[in-house]
Amino acid sequence: MIYGDKIVENSISDSLDGLKKNGTLLRMKLMGRDYEQLTVIHAIRSRNGVKYFLIENPAEFQDILLEYKELPFQFEFNGPDGLPYSFQTLGDWVEDAEIWLRFPAFIERRQQRRNFRIKAPEDTKIYFTRDGNPQRIDVINLSQAGTLGALATKHKNNDTDPVLNSGDVINNARLVFKTNSIIGQIEIKKALIVRTETDSLTGNLCFGIQFSEMAREDEKKLTEIIFELQRQFLRKRLPDI
Repeated sequence: MIYGDKIVENSISDSLDGLKKNGTLLRMKLMGRDYEQLTVIHAIRSRNGVKYFLIENPAEFQDILLEYKELPFQFEFNGPDGLPYSFQTLGDWVEDAEIWLRFPAFIERRQQRRNFRIKAPEDTKIYFTRDGNPQRIDVINLSQAGTLGALATKHKNNDTDPVLNSGDVINNARLVFKTNSIIGQIEIKKALIVRTETDSLTGNLCFGIQFSEMAREDEKKLTEIIFELQRQFLRKRLPDI
């Protein structure tokens, strides 16, 4: 059943089974620890009257799951209606390299989209003109939400790279992909620098960029690219997908 923004009872089983059949990507977070990962549901099982869904056991969890029981997890995913959903549950044990997690008490539908951040392909660039001079910056990662954004970097000690500050506006930029699997460009009518920060390891200056104005066609194209990147990332971990 569905009460308001919560999925409960038998509808939980239907929802999780649909996620498994469709190979829907879930953002998995280990609560209380700084860890998150993309995953998919492998199977639905029942044991001793308790319903479980099974996911791959990441290598990073090997020691954690040996030391602790009933680990708290949070999962997030985009539903067929395009809205974000989330639920919390407990992981009981590992069997055949898979984590057995209990069915949640409910699945919650949120009205606001959440950022799903994914690493950008190598050699992805943003090109634009500033003060009459052509500029380019490297893209580190991308996210898809109510707005579309990127995190880009300026190389240390490179005076030819642009100097940008929070609040600056970039007009008529091009986001260009040059990998074998994704080749093309996205037109960005207006982008806003929402933050700047320095990478503690490289010393490079990074910019948080919000794509504030795009044509609907370009926004759709970028969303499709981000989802494809998520799937490529997951295929590296799960070759049978």
